[in-house]
Amino acid sequence: MHETMGQIIKRLRKERGLTQESLAERLGVTFQAVSKWETDAGMPDVSQIVPLANAFGVRTDVLFGLEGRDEGGEVQEIIRSAYRLIDGPDDRDGLLRCYQALLEGLKRYPCQPALLLQALEAGASLAYPENACYDGENGRRIYLECVKHASLVIRYARSAADVLRAHMLLVLLHAAYGNSEAAEEHAEQFPVRADMTVYAMQAVLAHFRNDRRAESAARRQALAYQTEALLDGIAALAGCYAELGQNDDAWHTLSAALDWLGAVFRDEAVPSVLYVRERGNLYALAADVCLKAGKPAEALRLLRELAAREQAAGEAYANGRRPRSALLRDTDVGLAAPRLFTWRAWRKKLNAPAFDGVRETDDFKALAAYLDRRPADE
Repeated sequence: MHETMGQIIKRLRKERGLTQESLAERLGVTFQAVSKWETDAGMPDVSQIVPLANAFGVRTDVLFGLEGRDEGGEVQEIIRSAYRLIDGPDDRDGLLRCYQALLEGLKRYPCQPALLLQALEAGASLAYPENACYDGENGRRIYLECVKHASLVIRYARSAADVLRAHMLLVLLHAAYGNSEAAEEHAEQFPVRADMTVYAMQAVLAHFRNDRRAESAARRQALAYQTEALLDGIAALAGCYAELGQNDDAWHTLSAALDWLGAVFRDEAVPSVLYVRERGNLYALAADVCLKAGKPAEALRLLRELAAREQAAGEAYANGRRPRSALLRDTDVGLAAPRLFTWRAWRKKLNAPAFDGVRETDDFKALAAYLDRRPADE
C-alpha cells in the first residue's frame, strides 16, 4: 500500500526515536505543525523539505515515496543490532563485537554519517585508556581506525553537533596516545562560550518569531546540555582535588552539585543520566572522597542515597513518569533510560575495616540488604 507523505514522516520520526516536539525543535516549527503533517492535515512548506530530509538522514525523494529503499532505516537497524550485543557498561567483549558489527555495516555504507559516528563512539570506548572497556591489546589499532572514522564524520555529517563530537573524541584519543599537536588542532575547533549551541540559537530565532512555546522548549534543551557539561566539569575538578589530596575541596565541589540536583528536582526522581558522569557516579565519587577523609558514616549516607535514587529513577521510568522540573522538563534528560550503577567495587570496600565503626547502623544494614537483592556480578 502506498504511504502518504504524512505516514512517511511519522514512520521515519519513530524509527529514529524522535518525539514530535524534538523534531519540531530541530526544524524551528511547532509540534502542532508536525502533528498536522503526520495526519495529512497539512504539508511541509517547500522550504522545509530539505531540512526535514536532513533531520532524518535521507534523500528528499524518500519523503515523497519515490525511493524504494529507506537507506536511513537500514542503517538504524544495523546500529540497533550492533548495540544489542552489549550486555552492560563494563562488557568489553560485547563492545568489541558491537564495534566489529558497525565496521561490517560500514562496508555497505562507507560514508553514512550516523554509522560512522557510532563506529567512532564504540571504537573510542575501546581505544581510550581511561575507559572501563579499554582494550589494551587492540587499542592503538582501533585508535588509528577512529582517526579515519572521525575525519569522515567531519567531512560528511550535516549536524554541527556530530562534527564537534568527532573533534572532541579526537582531542581525547590524540592526547591519550601522545599526539599533542593533533589534539590541540582539534581542540581549537570549539567555541569559547558554553552557551553557543544550536538550541540557544533556536531559542533566539523563536524569540524573534514571538513563539514563546518553542523558545521555552529550546531553552530547556540548551540548559539540559549545559547542565550535563557543568556536572562533567565538576566531577573532573573534584577528581583533580582528590588527586592533590584536597579531599575537603573535592567533597565541597561534589556536594554542591548533588545539592543543586536535589533543588531542581525536589520531590521527584532525579534522572540518573545526570548524576552518572564520564568520571563516574557523583554519589560514589563523593562517598569515596569521604572514605579517604575518614568519614565512613557520611560515605555510607551517600551510598544509601545513591541506592534510593537508583531505585526511584528505575521505578519512575518503568511507570512512564518523566521529570516535571520547570528547568529540564521534556528534554533529552527526561527521555533517557536509567543508568544502573555497578556496585562490584563497593561490595569489596564495604567489607574493609574503614566501615567497622558503622557496620551495625541501620544505614549499613539497609544498604547491605539492598545489595543482597541485586545480582552478585553487578
